[in-house]
Order: sequence, then structure tokens, then C-alpha cells
Amino acid sequence: MLSVYVDLDPSEFATGPARSSALTSAADEASRAVEDEARGFSHGTRLRLRDDVIRIRDYAKEADFDSTHGLAIFAAAGADLFEPLHLPHSVANRVCVDGSPYVAPLVGHANGLWCVALVTRRDARLLRGGPLRLAEEERIEDDVPGRHDQGGLSQSRYERHIDDQAHKHLARVAKRLGVLCRDGGFEHLLVGGTEQCYSEFVELLDNETRERLCGRLSVDVEHVGAADVTRAAAPLMREHDRRRREQLLDRVEEGLAPDGHAAAGLDEVVGCLEGQRVATLLVDAGWLREHQPGERIVELALAQNAETVRFDDESRIQAHGGIAALLRF
Repeated sequence: MLSVYVDLDPSEFATGPARSSALTSAADEASRAVEDEARGFSHGTRLRLRDDVIRIRDYAKEADFDSTHGLAIFAAAGADLFEPLHLPHSVANRVCVDGSPYVAPLVGHANGLWCVALVTRRDARLLRGGPLRLAEEERIEDDVPGRHDQGGLSQSRYERHIDDQAHKHLARVAKRLGVLCRDGGFEHLLVGGTEQCYSEFVELLDNETRERLCGRLSVDVEHVGAADVTRAAAPLMREHDRRRREQLLDRVEEGLAPDGHAAAGLDEVVGCLEGQRVATLLVDAGWLREHQPGERIVELALAQNAETVRFDDESRIQAHGGIAALLRF
């Protein structure tokens, strides 16, 4: 498995040529790492790793990196795997050749997968992704008739019929989101629609799906493109992530009281990790880069299915030595 990380921070790589140079350097470093590490591998493994480097070079020439702050690529020709991840944060340049993917730089950065449901009384569009990119993946349409001025008693019956059909459509969309939610299809939800449609639709969501609802998105749900939805949704996603990080820090500071359920500082946190007591690990990105046991700590957290949340230059986590934890018990 070849794992390659490339820093494409726009503050340093603002132009196409600068990004291209960074990607070329990363591919060259991957090639050197493969040749250095491959001496002890079989001939077939060496050939597959060299093929992975070629695929990375080809991808670097073809992909669009305009809104990318960091790139991670995992490649293993023997397993028919080639997975590029465009990241909303910068990463340190790194190349690893190992039996499994090197994921430590990713841990704690992700906002979680988002779903945006654009809903009208007859149509729905479901997009998934994150603050860098949302892609439309599904459309749900129902034959709900439009209103017209018919007049009289029949007009009232006709309008009730339309409302009933629209309600059934919204219930169908809500049910589909419930299935996606239970299948792990998203962690957070935004809904776009008129205020009236939004209110009716939210009432139809099951409890688990409604718990993941983070608000209403104000866009022209019928005509807006995926790129415009991303631009409108990204600030809401980032604000949700910021608030949640603040809440976690609040809980740590409350839990550090006697008999509380939090720990801070390297020795305390490692002891809790080794005792499999950690529910959420909070760590400063600078601390991870500077301290040798950083990767081991991340591995311990992953091994016990603990959530890891990474902070970038956050003074509150730095005040606790750069690392803290919320405990299960």
C-alpha cells in the first residue's frame, strides 16, 4: 500500500504551476520511497508499486485542485485500489509504503459526511459530500398536480387532493433519508426548501434522522447547481464543526474536576487510552507533528473505536498540553 500526502495550502500554492510543482515533487518522492522500500519485496510487488507511482503522476496531471488544501492518495494495484481524497485542510508532505494505509494525518479532521436534501412538494434532490464539494446522487420525483383556479366546492376538494399527494411525496423522501441515515450514508443533514415545505418535511423525519438535522439551507432548490449548493452550505457546515469543537472543549474543562470524566496531558491521556477508557480524543495538530508518540496515540484511539478530533492552533487545547480526552468511565 502506497500512501501519499501533499500540502496544497492555497496561501503557499495559489497558482496552477505552484500546485503542479508540489504534485510533481510528491510523485518523485513516492518513486524514491518505492525504490528504497522495494528491495526486500518480490518482483511482482515492486512492479505493482511502480504502477501505483505512474497512476499518481497521471492523476496529478488530470485532476482539478483549485479548491483543495491537501491531497491524500492511497494506492495498491494488487488490491485494485486507487483512492484520492481532496482535503479541506493542509497536511504535511508524507509518503509511506506499508502493508496498510497510513491514515494518522486524516484522523480528527473530517467534518463527517453531509447530506443536503433540496425538497419541493413534488421533487427532491439529494447531494452528499462536505464543505469542499457536494455531488448530486439521487433525485426523487412524484407526479403531484399543480394548483389552478377551478372555483367552487370542487376547487376545495382538488386542493385537498394536491396537498395529500404532496404530503405523500414528502413522506417518501423522508423515508429514503431515514434509510440512508441508518445505513451510515451521512452524519449531518441540511434541508433546502421554502419555510412551509421545510416545516412539514422535518415533522416527517424519524427521530434518528431529525437528530442529525443541522438547519435549513436557503437556495433556489429547483434550479441551483451542485457547486452553488456547496458554496451556500459550506459556511453552515464549518460553523457547525466550530460549535461542536467548542462544546467538546467545554466538556473537557468541566470533566477535569474531581470525579469528572476527562483527562489532559500526555501521561494522563495515554494511561486512559491503554485502559480503553477514551470515548473522544482531542489533540492539537501542532502537538501531533512535534511529538514522537503521536502516531501511536492515534492508533490506540482507533483500536478502541474512540473518536479523534484535531484542533488547529487552538489555545484552549494547547493550555492542556495539546492533548485531552473525554472518558467513557
